[in-house]
Amino acid sequence: RDGSRQWAAEAEASSTYATVGGVLAGELSREARLFADAALGIKMSAPGFWIRANPALLDVPGKVLRAWTRDGTATVAVFRWEAAPAAGAPLLDRLAAELESVLGAEVQAREVHKLGGLKALGLVATGPGLGGDGRTRIRQHWVVIPRQMDVVVLLLSTPEASFAADERTFDRMLASVEIQGSPK
Repeated sequence: RDGSRQWAAEAEASSTYATVGGVLAGELSREARLFADAALGIKMSAPGFWIRANPALLDVPGKVLRAWTRDGTATVAVFRWEAAPAAGAPLLDRLAAELESVLGAEVQAREVHKLGGLKALGLVATGPGLGGDGRTRIRQHWVVIPRQMDVVVLLLSTPEASFAADERTFDRMLASVEIQGSPK
């Protein structure tokens, strides 16, 4: 409290970044609302007033760069596949096949976006939720941005019942994305 530096003698971990019953004080500050990684050439605003999520709790096929949550059930994750896309079937077709065969999801939409001058591929799919009672269906919106040396993925994952509202928040976040064609 007096500004001096102290070293912890013991620590305990929590499964959340939020305080019980509220939001960490700095979580809604302007600086906390931005994600920027100059080395990767990525900059964006957080989705709505969602708070940061613990990336260790997410199961995504890549390295999580940042994650946010609305309530612990709806999340937006930004992650990276460090290898350039392999030759073969188009990336979006491979992703759709993986979601359908492995997760049992149904693909509802495929789309093309432009983010920061780059072509981004979109996919919306709905499938069974993992864990819990098994009755809650999850809808995901994947936005995949292939670059020269890697692939950046923006992923909204939310219960099907709240998808329309969360999709509007996700779209506003996508509008804030600035991304370069390759990492520095």
